[in-house]
Amino acid sequence: MSKFVTSDTHIGHINILKYCPRTRPFASVADMNDFILKTWNQQVSPDDEVYHLGDIFMSDRVAGIHFLENANGKKYLIRGNHDRYKNFPYENYFEWIRDYYELGYRKNKIVMCHYPIEYWNMGQYGMIHLHGHLHGDKPEGMHDKANRFDVGWDAHNRLIPLDEILEWKVDIKHNHHDGSVR
Repeated sequence: MSKFVTSDTHIGHINILKYCPRTRPFASVADMNDFILKTWNQQVSPDDEVYHLGDIFMSDRVAGIHFLENANGKKYLIRGNHDRYKNFPYENYFEWIRDYYELGYRKNKIVMCHYPIEYWNMGQYGMIHLHGHLHGDKPEGMHDKANRFDVGWDAHNRLIPLDEILEWKVDIKHNHHDGSVR
């Protein structure tokens, strides 16, 4: 069983084609939806787990349900700004839905949130922070941080295996007030 992460698939969102033309060069939203589903299912088997860090759908409930019914894997949703509908119709397709999650994985701690966080729990000790929301762009004034990764669809055009994230991780050692290194 493998574990994957992604965010900001925006299934059914017609305007994402004009907001992200570089990463979504599709003639129609249906073509985009089909491409994302095909790519997802080429990577993910039915027994794998996928952590989706928000903004999975937009507007089209029929397309959203079709996607969830056909996308492989056990799915977990960390809500994004577009997943906060009053009557969210997709809860039965996810193992759980949360706003924030900390995962222990292969002796690592991973913080998952839709939004990038400047300072996250245990970040100074090497804890990894995964987020979306930026669509592969870094806002002006946002600083690069070790072990903070944008896992959004527009940053990678695929799901990212958690084992690959561990390869990206920077080994952090900190000096403390007593001079020791932990």
